[in-house]
Amino acid sequence: MTKGPPSRDSNRVGTELAPLAVPAAGYELCYECDGKRICIYCRGRGQLANGNRCSTCHGDGRCIVCNGAGELPEGSEKTADEASR
Repeated sequence: MTKGPPSRDSNRVGTELAPLAVPAAGYELCYECDGKRICIYCRGRGQLANGNRCSTCHGDGRCIVCNGAGELPEGSEKTADEASR
C-alpha cells in the first residue's frame, strides 16, 4: 500500500498548519511555499495588509499549489517549469 502525503489537518497547531520540513517518501517540498503550507501573498492570513481578502487564496490562507499539504509528488517542479516554457 502506497502512502500519500499527510492530510492537511494532520499537523495543525492551533488553527495554523505547522511547516513541513521533511516530505514523505516520493514527495518533495512544494516549490511555491517551500513546505510552509501557506499562501505566499497573504502569508497565510487570508487578508492583505489593507484588510481586503486575498485574491490569490480567496481568503483561505493555504498555498494555492499544494493546497496546504506542503509537499508535491517528486518531479512536480520540473513539470511546472517545462509547462511554462
